[in-house]
Amino acid sequence: MALELTTAALVQAALFPAGTTPDTTYVTAAAQAAEDLIKRYCNRWPDGFLNTSAHTEKFPGDVTFGEPISLLYSPVTAITSVKVFTASASSSTIASTNYRIESNGLQLSFINYGSYDAALAWYASGMDVRPGPSFLDELGTAYPYTEVVYTGGYASQSVVPADLQQAAIDVARMIYNGSRGTKEDRATTEDIEKRLDLLLRHHRRKVGV
Repeated sequence: MALELTTAALVQAALFPAGTTPDTTYVTAAAQAAEDLIKRYCNRWPDGFLNTSAHTEKFPGDVTFGEPISLLYSPVTAITSVKVFTASASSSTIASTNYRIESNGLQLSFINYGSYDAALAWYASGMDVRPGPSFLDELGTAYPYTEVVYTGGYASQSVVPADLQQAAIDVARMIYNGSRGTKEDRATTEDIEKRLDLLLRHHRRKVGV
């Protein structure tokens, strides 16, 4: 699997001084393991960060009158459709004039859509908090949901944010040192988890359904 966030050469440079002959096979393995951990932490597994194909996400309830929603495969570049499905599987398409992609490319906001009374009804019914992954409640009854089809993801490694690239290098170095480094340099699983949380908390996305 090709590396998306960094290169083996950059990880090697972070681990060894110039002129050193490292175990390049293990350096590459550590880099790949680091990226796999980051993808899972950020809920981008298995598609990763460079997958710019169309994505579909579903959210319990009608989310078009609430707070902005975070989409998984950022940065979002285009919205294909937003539909609200009823419990009977009929749907209504939300006009593109009623939503926008936020400037950070991470969220979808809804503009002048829905009503306060409708929102109260949904909150009272609990529709906005029912869990996935299916659209059935504990009694097997279907419930409404919102579906967003969009294009998102980084086009190439060169446009991946610097903090994501650096996190991949740091975590790869910690993985390498965890088994190959000196006793003083060795990192534990807890150390790696803390590093992921410190560097990537704002890149982590919640899965809708």
